[in-house]
Amino acid sequence: MRIFSIGGYNEVGKNMTAIDLGEDVIIFDCGLFLPPIVELEEADKVYNEKKLRQIGAVPSDDILDNFGLRGKVRAILPSHAHLDHIGALPFLSYRYNADIIGTPLQLRF
Repeated sequence: MRIFSIGGYNEVGKNMTAIDLGEDVIIFDCGLFLPPIVELEEADKVYNEKKLRQIGAVPSDDILDNFGLRGKVRAILPSHAHLDHIGALPFLSYRYNADIIGTPLQLRF
């Protein structure tokens, strides 16, 4: 088992952890880091993956590509429904052929 602390360990936001179990990888959380979003000028508030990556508002999950793990992700499990834990799901979850497993409140987002 390998644990990848992808985001949320140096800041409040961008929470993401990946657990490599060999053949399968489980991701816990996929959150936003809100300060860069708040600082955007009104005209620049374009919320897409590219822009959010540029300003450092979403976890840098490239490490999963670097280790060849992206195709092994089987599930994304948000721990709770705060934006710093689920806010990046609409922007990053498409990268994985994985179910998002959570409570009705978490999944309603």
